[in-house]
Amino acid sequence: MNMIDAVKSVLTQFFGFRGRARRSEYWYWILATILVAIVIAIIEALMGMGTDASGPLSTAFNLAIFFPGLAVTFRRLHDIGRTGWWIGGFYLALFFVALFAGLMMAVSLGGGSGGNSGFAAAGSLMLIAGLAILIYVVVMLVFLCTDSQHGPNRYGANPKNEGNYDVFG
Repeated sequence: MNMIDAVKSVLTQFFGFRGRARRSEYWYWILATILVAIVIAIIEALMGMGTDASGPLSTAFNLAIFFPGLAVTFRRLHDIGRTGWWIGGFYLALFFVALFAGLMMAVSLGGGSGGNSGFAAAGSLMLIAGLAILIYVVVMLVFLCTDSQHGPNRYGANPKNEGNYDVFG
């Protein structure tokens, strides 16, 4: 599968969380979105809209690719015999980091005699959550780089190299 076929496949299965996606489909999609994001960043910088990913074009692009990216990641995990819900670990970890950051802010703003110990405890929890995210990212990277599980699995038939996908397997 080439990059154009991969992008077409992902965009035609915008909310397709069932079935399987080969490595080439997933990684070509990632490469295409990175290239488009770079072009958008250059356009925003030239137009004076900022130099980070919070400009209006970047925001619109990120919102537009969120569900297709999520769906192709689910299908990629299905292709190696894993449940797509592995992706939820990332959002769960982000929730805990935000929660611990909020605790740290509340403790630091609250002051009082026990402020330092509460701040240290929240900081320790944030460190643990950060390490958990790092471990999770490494595991997901290994999963996403793993070769397809040959033959059918509980998520469907093995996708054909020519792009003929059984998305309702």
